[in-house]
Amino acid sequence: VSKYFTYSIDYSMNGGQGFSTYPINSSANGVIEISKPTKTFTLNYDVNSQGATIQDGNGEDIISDSNPLNFAGWTATGINTSTAKYGLSRDAIANSWNDGTVAVGADDDTIYFKSLGGSASPVTLTANWEEEIITLPILEKTGYTCSFNTELDGSGTSYASAGTYTITNASTSDTLYVICVDDTPPVIVSATASSTSDISNYVEFNATDAGSGIVGYNLSTDGVNAPSNWIPVVSTMATTTETKYDLGASWARVFHHNNHWGTTYFANSTTAQSSNEVDRYSVLGSITNYKSSNFEFLLEYPEISTSQYNRWTQTDNPVTTTIANGDGSAYAGGYNAVHIDWTSSYWGGLTLSTADTSTFINGSVGHGNWFYAIGTYSPGWNGGMPGPASAVSIVDLWARIDTLATSTSVNLTRRVNVKNNGTYYLWVKDSEGNTNKTAVTVSNVTAICPITTAYSGTYDGNAHGITVSGGSGGTVQYSSNNTNWQNTNITRTSAGSQTTYVRVVGDSNHNTVTCLSKTITINKKATTMSLSSTSGTIACNGTANITVTTDGDGTISCSTSNSSVATCSVSNKTVTVTGKGSGSATITVSQAAGTNYNATSKTYSATGSSCVSWIFDDAASYDGGSVGTCQWYCPRFCPDYYSTSIWSCTASNSVAPTAPSLLDGKWCWCGK
Repeated sequence: VSKYFTYSIDYSMNGGQGFSTYPINSSANGVIEISKPTKTFTLNYDVNSQGATIQDGNGEDIISDSNPLNFAGWTATGINTSTAKYGLSRDAIANSWNDGTVAVGADDDTIYFKSLGGSASPVTLTANWEEEIITLPILEKTGYTCSFNTELDGSGTSYASAGTYTITNASTSDTLYVICVDDTPPVIVSATASSTSDISNYVEFNATDAGSGIVGYNLSTDGVNAPSNWIPVVSTMATTTETKYDLGASWARVFHHNNHWGTTYFANSTTAQSSNEVDRYSVLGSITNYKSSNFEFLLEYPEISTSQYNRWTQTDNPVTTTIANGDGSAYAGGYNAVHIDWTSSYWGGLTLSTADTSTFINGSVGHGNWFYAIGTYSPGWNGGMPGPASAVSIVDLWARIDTLATSTSVNLTRRVNVKNNGTYYLWVKDSEGNTNKTAVTVSNVTAICPITTAYSGTYDGNAHGITVSGGSGGTVQYSSNNTNWQNTNITRTSAGSQTTYVRVVGDSNHNTVTCLSKTITINKKATTMSLSSTSGTIACNGTANITVTTDGDGTISCSTSNSSVATCSVSNKTVTVTGKGSGSATITVSQAAGTNYNATSKTYSATGSSCVSWIFDDAASYDGGSVGTCQWYCPRFCPDYYSTSIWSCTASNSVAPTAPSLLDGKWCWCGK
């Protein structure tokens, strides 16, 4: 019974057509005759408003290509592989069809099958076509490189002009769109390094593009390979603003201040928002041009470090936002730290300064301090302006620009920041990816002076000099006379002052720079002095030795307030006091100022005893006066005690004479 069933036949032509014999069913053992189909593939060319010509190899304009494809046989599904046969004639259908595909030669117009199917499902025959590689037309447009693309916007598969295209099995037609790209690189009209000598420099350039415009630029030391990172063109940015690519982003320097340790300040908030000077640059008044969804800032202090920085984002505009003074724990609105090296002094981003007579904005958010000052007014602070913790003279503030809306420019002027001397290549790139470069020599970048602090204190016997921190770009050298230089710091031990001159001898990438001199001051120390005794009674012609204990280094001397009572003399650190008569005298022991110690003095209170004596003097003579008025002349002994040889022999002195008898003219009263 099974030999009489009928099965159906379906055809999938893959774009083929034109075959004359194609039965749609057959009995179980019936012979099927199927003629070879044909197929033509058409490739259309769309000029896509690009203005290019499309020509074949003969120079003829062409808008499409039609290509007949070779039939490659049938693929069958649903056949009974145990019975299916094929052949090239009705009488020779003997080939088993086990592999599923029949290869039919170009000359085989008809193929015969039998016993293909069963009764359960139809047999499907799918036409196969040989892939064919064709040569595409030639595209031409002066100043442009043109190619074909499967998508109108050029986002599909690209094919070169006069390249090859492969016609696939299932396709009957396709359209290729012409895409032309300007292959004329931008023109660099000028590129010049700044002639100003400073710790950083810039290359200013002007470039034009005849195509759709310049989209990026950068500096590189590589004159062969274009940079992998480009600074974008941002139309809202001032042409005088320096830019750089650093830390994986593009930046614009929106503020720069070098006050040269107290010589250059901003006059007021107006100049702090808009200034175009070498040492005072600001576009803070237009800071909103540098905000996307938020601001991203980079704060640098080159003197402190060339590798440290604060990088953060905030939504608050630092030019218009004030946060009231509190405990300093506040932050600018939307603050988010990216990389922070300095956190002291109540760091919290940047806001309008509450110390509004001192600086325009600062980073001590919500506190009366004004560290991280941006836009410092005269007279500054500690000879400079407040940095993260101490005074600095240089500060740079950068705003990120690669997150902003970018644009193209057919005539672009920009500045690119440079940190080292040397030969650079300025590269520019247009929107089609064409690049151009030119060499620029930078020679005015100086080394960065360190922050120096001079010692000021009291003599302590130790050596002191200036302290040095930060700085870069060379070797710090020191001089005491600004002529002879050395690599080691100059110190002073003794009291006095010493001016130390500082410079940084530039390395191969930096020029030598003269820095601020500082004067070391060592004050003399107060002398500590003591006497072994501070008072005493001294007999007539007797002595008292006083030992002086002192750490001073000046000359020791003494003086008396009454030489009729006591005199003094000094030997080394011993003061000898000699009694001369009754009464009181103050002995002042002084030590003069020495090299390292100040002058000082101490006192000794001396009480003198009477020098009373009757001295037999055979040379004495009596003036004949009566008792109470008589005068004896005693030239032999009394002159040793007094300045005259005539002395009263009366009781008019402090100790009255009691013996011997005044009638004996050989005795003299010598006393007082």
